[in-house]
Amino acid sequence: MKINWGKIKDVLRWKNIGRAFFNFLEKKSNWIIFTLIFVLFSYGAYLWYEYVYNAQWSEERKKQYREEKGKGTALNKNKLDEALKNYNVRGDKFNKETENPKDIFRLDKTE
Repeated sequence: MKINWGKIKDVLRWKNIGRAFFNFLEKKSNWIIFTLIFVLFSYGAYLWYEYVYNAQWSEERKKQYREEKGKGTALNKNKLDEALKNYNVRGDKFNKETENPKDIFRLDKTE
């Protein structure tokens, strides 16, 4: 049995390998895209399940969460009073009667 090295060299050239690879991709592109989308969707579903439905905290993390939640928000009474005062002042300015300014565009200059 004689090996034809010339034919093997022609087949193994980068140009021919690239051409064969892209021909394969062109023929099987629908299946490749479908498989890729299916794999990505499956991975997303797995991540969603792991992080949303199967989430587990250690006892230390649970304790830390309870302590943080129990602290609540500290109310600064002085800042609240100042904000309410500013709110009322603005409301009074808005509700105040406006005086009629002099009409400078009037054609009749009797005044």
